[in-house]
Amino acid sequence: MPMTEIDFLYPKVIMPNNGLVTQATVEFDSTGDVQGWICQAAEDMTITQVGCYISGKTGRPGDQAGSLRLGVCYVDATNGFPANPPVWANATFSGTAGTAYQDFNADLVTTGQMLIATLTTSVTITRGTAFGIALDAVAGTWATGNDSLTVRTGWNNTYPFMRRPYSVGRPAGSYIDNDVNIPSFLYRSSTKTYGYPYETVTSLNVNNGSTPDEFGIYFRMPTGSCQTYEVAGLRLGCLPAADFDVRLYGTDGTTVLASMSYDSSLQNQTAQGAFDCMFTGTTLPTLNAGSYYRLVVRPTTISNMGPVQYFTFRQDSDKLAVLGTAADIQYTTRTNDGAWTENTNRMLTMQAIIVGLDQGTASGGMLVHPGMSGGIRG
Repeated sequence: MPMTEIDFLYPKVIMPNNGLVTQATVEFDSTGDVQGWICQAAEDMTITQVGCYISGKTGRPGDQAGSLRLGVCYVDATNGFPANPPVWANATFSGTAGTAYQDFNADLVTTGQMLIATLTTSVTITRGTAFGIALDAVAGTWATGNDSLTVRTGWNNTYPFMRRPYSVGRPAGSYIDNDVNIPSFLYRSSTKTYGYPYETVTSLNVNNGSTPDEFGIYFRMPTGSCQTYEVAGLRLGCLPAADFDVRLYGTDGTTVLASMSYDSSLQNQTAQGAFDCMFTGTTLPTLNAGSYYRLVVRPTTISNMGPVQYFTFRQDSDKLAVLGTAADIQYTTRTNDGAWTENTNRMLTMQAIIVGLDQGTASGGMLVHPGMSGGIRG
């Protein structure tokens, strides 16, 4: 059966646009400060946890009984903001105030990671319902300029630029839209994670003498999505400063199935961005769903090819927000043609360009993107 001509990028990952991906933040330094993220339920679910990222802390924000409340709140349908202050959801999300939150001592929260609230009351919600995730400085005396928390609102210099879900804040008594490209939040049911749960971003500089000197993604298309497929190349988030090769390795990690050489002088980029590297040759190899392959970049000079960024997750299962299963995409590296090493909780700003799918006769059903099982997440 011939390949179905359907093109998409895999996996769904934030890509840089007009610069390195950076975080946007706000300061919490007084009672009544609120940071919120407005989204829609990805499917019928019961929300058990929500999370946001705490970037930093100054002084002792909890020393004077400073406390934070993080949870699920209602959204005003007339303006798209939470109430002032937020009205926390009840178990059925019926509009009546409830206890879908967890309280924290502001001084005891850990910085540099997601703050995860296990809701006192879990919230059962239906697909498509708009709801808010809010962090509220509910009590205490915060000494402005001395006691504060830095909260990430989202990511900038990214593609895509999301208008929904979106980020809002109340730094001075009334809500405003936070001008961020991608909001930074997560919510969980008992089995899945949703939203944009990227916890940190790191820049990787690689050349042909570095450790590692070859890096990329170790991936598979889930069994059931298709029988076979083709990869035409990769999309990479980078500002190339030196030459490199792109290779697609077979299941043994050694056999080169497709390749191309990138000449860094043939470009007009002046800032970090996404660009495509297409394989050369008259035909593309046919890959089998369920089998692992490696799509990698291999610098060919001693000069750094330019920083490539990767994101990390709080836990492997948070990758479910962007993948069908956490194991489908892994970060892979090696040095001097040695053994490959995989990392399950990192995701590169790199995507495989899928150009054909063959369902054969066994899979049946609807042709879907593997990251769409159980509803579009995020």
